[in-house]
Amino acid sequence: MSKERDVLRRFLIGNHLRGEWVRLNTTWRTVLNRADYPKAVCQYLGQALTATALLSATIKFDGKITLQIRGTGPLHLLVAQVNSNRGVRCTAKWRSAIPDAVSSLHEVFGADAQLLISVNTSGGQERYQGIVDLRGSSLSEALETFFLQSEQLPSYFWLHSDMTCAAGLMIQKMPGAPEDDDSLNRVKILSDTVTAHELINLDAEQLLWRLYHEEGVSLYEPQEVHFECHCSSERTRQLVRSFGAEEANQILSEEGAIAVTCEFCNACYTFDAIDVAQIFNADATGHDGNRTRH
Repeated sequence: MSKERDVLRRFLIGNHLRGEWVRLNTTWRTVLNRADYPKAVCQYLGQALTATALLSATIKFDGKITLQIRGTGPLHLLVAQVNSNRGVRCTAKWRSAIPDAVSSLHEVFGADAQLLISVNTSGGQERYQGIVDLRGSSLSEALETFFLQSEQLPSYFWLHSDMTCAAGLMIQKMPGAPEDDDSLNRVKILSDTVTAHELINLDAEQLLWRLYHEEGVSLYEPQEVHFECHCSSERTRQLVRSFGAEEANQILSEEGAIAVTCEFCNACYTFDAIDVAQIFNADATGHDGNRTRH
């Protein structure tokens, strides 16, 4: 049985390649326990969450990295995020059944789908954003296209998720590596032999030895990954405040209360007439009214 659970491991192969390996156990099951996703949606959502965790090890950032796929297909929105503390969360929206076997991501997300990756600072400012048309038969291929088109940085991904675990492997040519260095092609051939069973069940040291024992690997210490949602009563009050008093009171008259459910963790925040009055009275007086039930 594997010992490494909910961890990310960075490693180097030779002088010109870097890689990351991640496995999400409790973290992934927490996601599944908070929302009733269809099995096919879980497959793509788990792979996206895994990929986002892998990306967090490739750059230094203080804020969050967001991976988003948006289109007009059956699965029309997929979002995965990781913050600088390795806290991850994700969500998806779908409108109809997802095909079990597909030859193109267009069958799932739509022919017009796009892949977006952005990096935002802790203050909410956008530091980086890259957008490409979604291409390929898998999320791994789509990410490889993204890095080649948007960053001119050859990168390869191997991703797998089921209903108990999500895991992945990433190999990337380091900036400044000689163009005639063929180590990436050689390592990709070796990496293509990895199986879903190995990604899910082998610890990092075992897996890297199995794949690259002749290449010379330097493995770094594990970094914990965990589920973390950023929603809060204060952020939800700000959302209600953005409705304006007239619209908020209209919802109250029709529904009896304003209920806001977080799309990432399914937490529900409820505001009754007293709560709403306090929110808008606070705007008028400059004081914060806080009586939200969560």
